[in-house]
Amino acid sequence: MELQTVEQYKTLIDHSTDVVALLDETGIIQFANPAVEAMLGYDPDELVGQQAFDLLHPDDRAQAADAFDRIAGTPGRSTERHEHRLRHADGSWVWAESVTTNRTDSDIGGFVINTREITERKHYEEQLQKTTEQLEALNRVVRHDIRNDMSVIVGWGETLQGNVDGELQDALDHVLQKSHHVIELTEIARDFVRSLVGDDETEVTPVDLEECVRAELATIRESYPDARVRVSGAIPDVSVHANEMLSSVFRNFFENAVQHNDEATPEITVGFVDTGETVRVRVADNGPGIPDTRKEKIFGKGQKGLDSSGTGIGLYLVDTLVDQFGGDVWVEDNDPKGAVFAVELRRAK
Repeated sequence: MELQTVEQYKTLIDHSTDVVALLDETGIIQFANPAVEAMLGYDPDELVGQQAFDLLHPDDRAQAADAFDRIAGTPGRSTERHEHRLRHADGSWVWAESVTTNRTDSDIGGFVINTREITERKHYEEQLQKTTEQLEALNRVVRHDIRNDMSVIVGWGETLQGNVDGELQDALDHVLQKSHHVIELTEIARDFVRSLVGDDETEVTPVDLEECVRAELATIRESYPDARVRVSGAIPDVSVHANEMLSSVFRNFFENAVQHNDEATPEITVGFVDTGETVRVRVADNGPGIPDTRKEKIFGKGQKGLDSSGTGIGLYLVDTLVDQFGGDVWVEDNDPKGAVFAVELRRAK
């Protein structure tokens, strides 16, 4: 049943937690429900006869007035939901969102405005924006300053290759290995920050699976020439729902299989299962494996593999990205030893 009278509205909204007010064509308040006292500290009766726009923050009045004017000559039309600040009785400002509807064609004979407080949400958004800016600043430091310094260390270390022997050569090899690992971590940090501070709605597009996998296989073979890396069967010639960050998923899988391996010669076998709707990529290794008690937690923030000295952020990044792609990721036991890290991605039609 359509509500046509002021009394019908009053009966409906007296117990509403949202503020509901009736304005005349000039913006003068004709009625406000009891919720206004909880939100703004005013007795509803003391607001009657006041100009509604006077309650708005000076910086928000123009936008609100424009929205009001756009519906003024069109009964039944509503404004879009808009955010603004309202003056509390104690002089502070309260964030709110409102929708105003022109009901001048009914017995109500005015404009009904529904308002909900969003102060807590706005404070959260402001804190999120501040955190995002801090993450981006940290990312610049990691990517530029730390990476550049580590590249210099690697360069100087490589000039010593062939000029030292014995224990000094072993020490140099360890320095170079750890230096390369730090550089790899800067790449993970970059990808991780990008996954966190990107748009709310992650853009997913068709990505060539074979091209992406082959590029990361070439990188891991170059970075770890002593590791045995092989592909079981053909790489499906398909596209999957992902984006340019898919390479980070495979890079972390491959590096994890080598860096957390306890064998003299790390072995990686990459296999594929095409179900028609999805493609599963399985990365098996001959390392220490993952205990059953850890399998559900291994992709959690800050979690580490068995006897791992890594940060654990790489697998957390993998889980975050695959979730954004609409896929799934898990870990299984390998036979006779080791682990199988699997990712399932949706095929692009």
